[in-house]
Amino acid sequence: MIYPARYPMTIEQRADFDRSFSLKDGTGAPINFTGYTVSAALWTERRTKLLDFTLTWINQALGQFKLTLTDTQTTGLSGAAIWDLLVIDPSGLKDYYIRGDVTIEPGFTV
Repeated sequence: MIYPARYPMTIEQRADFDRSFSLKDGTGAPINFTGYTVSAALWTERRTKLLDFTLTWINQALGQFKLTLTDTQTTGLSGAAIWDLLVIDPSGLKDYYIRGDVTIEPGFTV
């Protein structure tokens, strides 16, 4: 069992969102995610899914990826939310590696 790391984020409403990650094990070595399925989603505090992040691998063997949202996706967001990162290993074992609170900041200039 993996205990998810806590990682809070702020998302600016009506702006593109882009955050890079490099996941490492307890010794600081990169985690090789070759053959793994990884997904991340944004949820309301009542556990209603708001949207899925787009996950793009930078280097799968080194556990490096980025999560993105478009300005169109962030336009409808407001208030607070939570997010998590689900990892499914090649044998089908599922674990949440990261989760955290999300603050959605209003954007005013259009």
